[in-house]
Amino acid sequence: MQKSSRPRLEREQAQLFYKISRDLAAAKNPDELLAVIIDNVNEPQVQTASLCHIEVDQDSTPAWMQVVATWEQPGQAGVAGYRMQ
Repeated sequence: MQKSSRPRLEREQAQLFYKISRDLAAAKNPDELLAVIIDNVNEPQVQTASLCHIEVDQDSTPAWMQVVATWEQPGQAGVAGYRMQ
């Protein structure tokens, strides 16, 4: 990589992070949060994604996990609402 292109790439990356940050702050629900993340992932091998809420006990040990939002490629099964201990 040439030295002159590095600052440009760093600027572009910073701009992308600011855009993602603004979009996350504007999200109104878990589905919108997950959509922001998925829209910014350029990985074609991603088939499903989930946003989970993890409850911890008094010792801060994970006790429950609930799937609060999912995204799937067409034809993939979703798990929204799934809860496990």
